[in-house]
Amino acid sequence: ARDRFLPPSNRVYLNLTDTTIAEIAALRKDIAQLREKTDKLSDELRDTKAKLDPIASSITAGVNKLSADQDERQKELLSILDCLMVTTTKRSQDRKTILLAGWYCAGNTGDELMLKTLISYAPAELRDDIYVLAWNGNPSFDPELLNDLGVHVIRYPCTIREVDMLASCFDVLVWGGGAILDDAQYDSRQDNCNTGNLFIRLSEIMLAAEKKVFAVGLSTNDSFSSQAYLARLQRIIDGAELFSIRDSVSYGVLEAAGIKMDNVGRCEDIAFASPALMQPSLKVAHEGKVL
Repeated sequence: ARDRFLPPSNRVYLNLTDTTIAEIAALRKDIAQLREKTDKLSDELRDTKAKLDPIASSITAGVNKLSADQDERQKELLSILDCLMVTTTKRSQDRKTILLAGWYCAGNTGDELMLKTLISYAPAELRDDIYVLAWNGNPSFDPELLNDLGVHVIRYPCTIREVDMLASCFDVLVWGGGAILDDAQYDSRQDNCNTGNLFIRLSEIMLAAEKKVFAVGLSTNDSFSSQAYLARLQRIIDGAELFSIRDSVSYGVLEAAGIKMDNVGRCEDIAFASPALMQPSLKVAHEGKVL
C-alpha cells in the first residue's frame, strides 16, 4: 500500500532493498546449515581419526620392524620372485650374488655338513649375498636352521620353466658336493626339478650368460647311458671355473663314459674340511651312546 504514495524511484529502491534483505536472510540460513554440516563433518573426522590412529601406529610400527628386521630375512624361505627382487637391488649396488646348490635341506646329514662347511669358509661380510637352494621335498625343513650362518634360503624351482628366472638372480653358481651327476634324473619333463636335472639346465644357462659356475667335490651315478646328458655335461665341465670329483670311482665312471678329463680335478669330500671335524669332541646322546 505504501508504494502508491512513493515516487517510482523510491519504489524501485525499496523493492531492491527488500530483495537484498531476503537474499541476505537466505544466505544466513545457508551459512547456518553449512556450519551445522561442517561441525558434523568435524565430529565425524575426529571419530575417524580416533579409529585410524591405532591403525596408522600399527602400520608405522610394522614398517619400522620390517626395516629393523631386514638382516633377519634369512629366516624366511624365499620364493624365486622374492629372490629376484632382492638380488636385483643388490646388483644395482655392485654386489655379487652367490647361489649354493646341491642336495641341501633334504634331511641328509652328509649334505648338510658339506653345506655348513662351505659357508664356514665364507667371510662374514660376504654371507648376506649367499643364497642356499633348499630342496622342496622336505616339509620339516626350518629355514632358521641356517640363520646363525648369516645366509639366505631360497626354494627349488617348481618347474624347469623357472630355471631362467633363477639363473637371472645370481652372478655365481656353486655346486657344493654330493651325488649330483646322475643321468637317471635327467629328462625334459617340465615338473622334473630333481637335482640331477637342475644341475644340467641351471649350469648351462649361467654359463651362456657368461656367469661363473663352480662344481666342487661331486660324485656320480654307477654309470651313464644318456649321450645327450654326457654331451651337455662335457660343455659344463669345459666352461666351469672349477670342476672336481670327490672319489676315484666317480672319476673312473666319467672317464669310462667318454668324458674328456683334462678339466676334471680330484679332491676329498668337502665334509672332511669341516671345522667341527677338525676339532672333534665327544658327543654323548641321551641313550648314553658316544659319537
